[in-house]
Amino acid sequence: MNAVNPVARAISAGAVVETIAIGANPIGSEGGATLLETIKTSKLKTIDIGKPLPLQEPYGSDTLDLSNTKMDPGHVLLLSWWLTTEFSAAVARLILSGNPITDYGKDLSGFKTLCEALPSLKNPISLELANCSLKVAEVNELAQAIHAGAAVARLSLRGNMITGSTDV
Repeated sequence: MNAVNPVARAISAGAVVETIAIGANPIGSEGGATLLETIKTSKLKTIDIGKPLPLQEPYGSDTLDLSNTKMDPGHVLLLSWWLTTEFSAAVARLILSGNPITDYGKDLSGFKTLCEALPSLKNPISLELANCSLKVAEVNELAQAIHAGAAVARLSLRGNMITGSTDV
């Protein structure tokens, strides 16, 4: 496994850690799930998955730009959980463009969790997923979320292979 497990164990054991920065580190969906379980019961103040996300106070902007931060399915899993907390209430624009958020179609777990979280958001959101190597399966997940009540005010899917084409 990766180095996430020892870090999660240390935090769970009561290590005095206020911030954990994992942006641009490949953690995968397994590592993301391990960290998520740890974060839920920790006293962390911030988790940085490309940008710092507060865990004890509201996010200070309406835009969360995580574009080109090397987010993988594990980071998206953590982001999906964070979006359902009261700390993310101000976010009206989420930019994930330029990230391999499904590991090029190999792992949709984080993306599915994001789509499941969207209908629970209190406010409409502008979602930018340009150049994320999304394909038809991912767009179907997103369509299901919108059908389930996700209030997506604006959606950008530029530069993805959503028609089955091999040319962007």
